Amino acid sequence: MYTIAFDTTAAGCSVALTQDERVLGRYVEQMDFGQAEVLIPAIQNLLNEHNLQMTDLGLLTVCVGPGSFTGVRSSISAARAFGLACPELTVGGVSA
Repeated sequence: MYTIAFDTTAAGCSVALTQDERVLGRYVEQMDFGQAEVLIPAIQNLLNEHNLQMTDLGLLTVCVGPGSFTGVRSSISAARAFGLACPELTVGGVSA
């Protein structure tokens, strides 16, 4: 099963793509601002690198905090949007 996990709650943006328990790719960038602007392109780039679509994913995991208000909302909003767009995708949250 392919899984994508991401976090924008702290001073950075990170995304990981795994298959079963093996990390296929990751994106990590330290930044104080702008996590929301790089999150979706980072996810799309990782999927493109591995010839995957959102519909190929079985699980999406998002960090739900604690962290900055804007960072937490960015992650949760993106996860919610992906969950609505792909109803078969299981979406879950984890605490930092």
